[in-house]
Amino acid sequence: MNFQILSIENFPQVNITNFPNSVETTDQWLKEMEYLFHHHENFVLFYPTFDPEAFANIDPEVSQAARKQIILWLKKNRDLFKEKCKGIILPTQADQSDLEIIKAQVSQVETVYRVPARVLLNEADKTSLIQELMAA
Repeated sequence: MNFQILSIENFPQVNITNFPNSVETTDQWLKEMEYLFHHHENFVLFYPTFDPEAFANIDPEVSQAARKQIILWLKKNRDLFKEKCKGIILPTQADQSDLEIIKAQVSQVETVYRVPARVLLNEADKTSLIQELMAA
């Protein structure tokens, strides 16, 4: 598969290289996730670093449509998602200026995906967070 949204170069670390911001890119992301489910072992999903400018420029109607698409997909694929995706890691900016925003996202991410979510404060903790989630 030609991955456009996900990067699997450091598997079992799977990075979302660009967060889907349209119905089309969300559809591509979901196709890539399904491919991972059926062709790879368990993994940990990494969100991209929060970009406030990109977030502010998202069209609310498009965002709502993409969220609906994800929720419907999760209803159909939740068990497989929980089986294969052992957790989601949300990185902070290097200076941690977005720490409060990221901490607030943890419970939302866990509610939506129903897998554990962790905050990555610095790169040095990446390996231990992956190991923790993969062992759970």
